[in-house]
Amino acid sequence: MTADIQKYVKNCDICQRHKNRNHQRYGQLQPLPIAEKPFRHYSMDFITGLPPSQGKDAILTIVDRFTKMAWFIACNTTTTTDQLIEIFEDKIISSFGYPIDIVSDRGPVFISEKWRQYAKDHKIHLMLSSGYHPQTNGQTERVNQILESYLRCYVNKHLTNWVNYLLKAQLCYNSSQHSATKIAPINAAFGIQAIVTAWDTQILDELDIPYLPDRTESIDEIRERIRKANDKYAKYYNQKTIPPPIFQPNDQVLVKNGKVGFFHQSNKLEPTFVGPFSVKRKIGEHNYELNFPETIRRRYPASFHVSELEPYNADLSSNNFMQNIVIDEILEADNLEKPSHYNCLYRSQLSDYDYRSVTWVPRDIVRKKAYSKLIEFNRRASPTEEPQ
Repeated sequence: MTADIQKYVKNCDICQRHKNRNHQRYGQLQPLPIAEKPFRHYSMDFITGLPPSQGKDAILTIVDRFTKMAWFIACNTTTTTDQLIEIFEDKIISSFGYPIDIVSDRGPVFISEKWRQYAKDHKIHLMLSSGYHPQTNGQTERVNQILESYLRCYVNKHLTNWVNYLLKAQLCYNSSQHSATKIAPINAAFGIQAIVTAWDTQILDELDIPYLPDRTESIDEIRERIRKANDKYAKYYNQKTIPPPIFQPNDQVLVKNGKVGFFHQSNKLEPTFVGPFSVKRKIGEHNYELNFPETIRRRYPASFHVSELEPYNADLSSNNFMQNIVIDEILEADNLEKPSHYNCLYRSQLSDYDYRSVTWVPRDIVRKKAYSKLIEFNRRASPTEEPQ
């Protein structure tokens, strides 16, 4: 009896979806490979949701991962891939040549076919972060925070003149000592100290700050400083993590709802997790690709860091779960010729409100609860075949 009760509680569908997990983060920090030379390794990100200023409502941030030098370019939320390529070639390629790799999130522009083809044509390796895990591109996220803080201090009360301060912010950032390299980005890039104000000329002459004499030696020294900084950040981050669960293909997992929000508007009372979804494959050390239906995959990334996932313990074939769902739509079959399961959009009758999610449902349950939708799905999938 005790074992049955414990199993029932552990597999409770409502509890797993709605209750918070209070454990520490899953997975240790995996720093990006250390950049080898200046202007060969970049990270990119957009700051969006800004008030309009001179026809712009977003900022493209580009950071050289070796020198930490940054560029702040006013643009729009609707910036296209062609416009991104034009900006990148104007600001970076024209002065420093083509890079080896670029780190970015999975925004629509960065995963577009045209951007991928552009990178392929110029032998640029694109390093995409896992979905909703900004730590992958933490350096650029931090630069964005610094830029936003600077702009808050100087914009007018209507917040409409921030474009005027981007170049000043860029100069201030690039001429300030970086915590990792221990020198200013401009100094790391060109071996000189930037003159920010009229007073700097006299001060720099008195300090007699020299050009970096040996670029090979200075590059090696900067690289070693970055390595030590990465080790330090990883040490502090890992103190607040726990070993992650190991998922195998076809394991069922839940995804943090705040990270996807497939079927809900933002609401504090919405379920904490959505799913379950089956694991497709493991990517790298701590990332997993999930089996999203095509209708969802077109809108949301299917790759997640393990910290955004939780194991789902319910037996999906049990009456406790399957007999209490209403199937609204059949999204796809696991095998069109001889399907055993269908990926279904369903509503849970165990809830007191219209909660919707997606999961794989055995064929016999689908035939019993949604036969007409099954016929419709089979006609769409195989117009010449009879319903399964």
